Amino acid sequence: MSVNGKRSIRYKVAEDSCKVKNGQWGRTVLEINTKRTKSLPVMDIGVYDVGAPDQDFKIKLGEVCFFN
Repeated sequence: MSVNGKRSIRYKVAEDSCKVKNGQWGRTVLEINTKRTKSLPVMDIGVYDVGAPDQDFKIKLGEVCFFN
């Protein structure tokens, strides 16, 4: 799954305050809109470009909402 991947399983970056380098914790929210429910829940995440050696990050998975 990627921003530019198959149309049936793309995600949208709904919020990204992590790109601001201000010394504060930021937050990135991804919105996954798919009819392929077998792609959910997200079970594995690959992280690229996590920053400088002195920077930290964490991943918090939130709720899943299903709409008809």
